[in-house]
Amino acid sequence: MAALSVTANFFSVLGVAPAHGRNFLPEEDQSGRNHVAILSDGLWRRRFGADPNLIGRQIQLSGESYTVAGVAPPGFQLTQGTELWAPLTLNLNSNGHNLSVIGRLKPGVSLAQAQAAMDTIARQLEQQYPELNAGWGVRMSAFYDWIVPEQIRRSMLTLFAAVGFVLLISCANVANLLLARASARRQEMAIRAAMGASRWRVIRQLLTESVLLSTLGGLAGSSLSASCLDFYHKHAQTAR
Repeated sequence: MAALSVTANFFSVLGVAPAHGRNFLPEEDQSGRNHVAILSDGLWRRRFGADPNLIGRQIQLSGESYTVAGVAPPGFQLTQGTELWAPLTLNLNSNGHNLSVIGRLKPGVSLAQAQAAMDTIARQLEQQYPELNAGWGVRMSAFYDWIVPEQIRRSMLTLFAAVGFVLLISCANVANLLLARASARRQEMAIRAAMGASRWRVIRQLLTESVLLSTLGGLAGSSLSASCLDFYHKHAQTAR
């Protein structure tokens, strides 16, 4: 089980509200008051049987007692494998170079403007604390660029292109099957026309059949995808 130390406003900055219990309180990132924890939904279900009465009770972490403040919503996972969050107690005497910072831009402020402001602050810190900040700067990036690196985005685009190509081939094959079926039904269509069926009625029948076929195919594909995703999530939680 991986745990992550975060500031008290971590979840509020991300706009995430716990599914059960409460968020961290502002004073809980102070030394002596930071023995509280928020569990992931998977950990809550797997280790504690989704017990709703767990909120407010104590659990043991590395030999110390922590009070469960809340449970994160299902699917929330900022970093791979993290299943528990506890308040971070900042040490002002530390250089803090091992911390990652997430923030929100003010309305109307661009990333370039924020980068310029942070560069100014970094130079000021370097001058004020040369022994700790000499040669250190700040590099800002959009949250999406951080959570999905460029290499992964390229791989995803390649995968989407391959899936799209396979889908086009499948559509072409289905279209050929429908054309072959339509050719085999020429006699049936001729009989319907001879019995007084209008062209629009024949077209409507064929359109209804095509829509019904595509709807059934879509429902079957969606059900298969949902089953595969559910299997993947269960397997991933078991592996952790």
